[in-house]
Amino acid sequence: MTMPDERTRAVLETRDFLLRLTQNTTLPDEIRRIAKALLRHYPERRHLSSVAKVYAKLSSVALDDQSSALLLMSGPVFEDPDRMDQPIPVNPRPEIL
Repeated sequence: MTMPDERTRAVLETRDFLLRLTQNTTLPDEIRRIAKALLRHYPERRHLSSVAKVYAKLSSVALDDQSSALLLMSGPVFEDPDRMDQPIPVNPRPEIL
């Protein structure tokens, strides 16, 4: 099972990868165009942070057991990137590009 911090890291690293694809002029224009189109709808760090903060607030609200179970049954989706133990690389440069 993927943990919230793992999911957060993967989303942020994928966003960075797509951004680097758009900036790599050695790649075909079609690849760069597709990466740019995907980035338009891809969450930014601030979005993940907001989702994590909303979940944290919801989990601390006193609700009846049934409402609480319904809201929180899946657990947190994302970890707040600003509160993660291990720093997330801002711009990792794997040898792929």
